Amino acid sequence: MDFTGNRKQSLSLSVHARAMTARKRPTLYDRGEAARSGDRTPVRIPAHCQVGEQVPEDTFVTDISPRGCKLLAVTIGALKSQPVVLRFGDETPITGRLKWVKQASVGVAFDEALSDERLARISALVAPSNVVPIRRARFS
Repeated sequence: MDFTGNRKQSLSLSVHARAMTARKRPTLYDRGEAARSGDRTPVRIPAHCQVGEQVPEDTFVTDISPRGCKLLAVTIGALKSQPVVLRFGDETPITGRLKWVKQASVGVAFDEALSDERLARISALVAPSNVVPIRRARFS
C-alpha cells in the first residue's frame, strides 16, 4: 500500500500490455459513413481548377464519385476548406471545398452531388493518351 492507503499497481508487462500496445495517436474525430459515401472510380480526366482567389490552372482528376474527386498538381499553398471551382470541357462549373491536401494531390467534396448522367458525361472526357504506336519496318 502507498501512503494514501491505495494498493500499488503492478508494473509488470502482463498487466499493462494492452495499454502499452494501444494506438498511440488519439482519434481526432469519427469519420462515420458520411465521410465518403460511394466508391470512387479511377479516371484520368483533364480539368481546369480554381482554388479560392488563385489563378485557375490545368490539372487532372484521378478519381471521381457523385460527391467528390481527387486532383493532381494543384497550386502550392492550397488550404483545407478553401472553395474550389472545377471546369470539365463544356460542362457547367462544379463547386466544392478542399477536404484534404497531401503532397501533389487534393481531395474535393462537391457542394451538390452529381447526377448519374452528369457523372457519365464527365467520365467520358478521358485525357488523350500520350502513347504513340510504333510500327516496325518490314525488311524484305
